[in-house]
Amino acid sequence: MIEHARFTPAIDDDGKPIEGSWSTNVVYSISHTYHVLPDDGPTV
Repeated sequence: MIEHARFTPAIDDDGKPIEGSWSTNVVYSISHTYHVLPDDGPTV
C-alpha cells in the first residue's frame, strides 16, 4: 500500500514543516465457500 500512497508534508500556518501521522486499517476475510474447478480431463 505504501508504494501507492501520495503524501504532502504537514505544515503549520507559517508554512514550516511539522510532525504529522497517518494510519489505516486492513481487514482480511476468509471465504468459507469452496470453489471446485471442472475437470477437463488429461492434458497432452
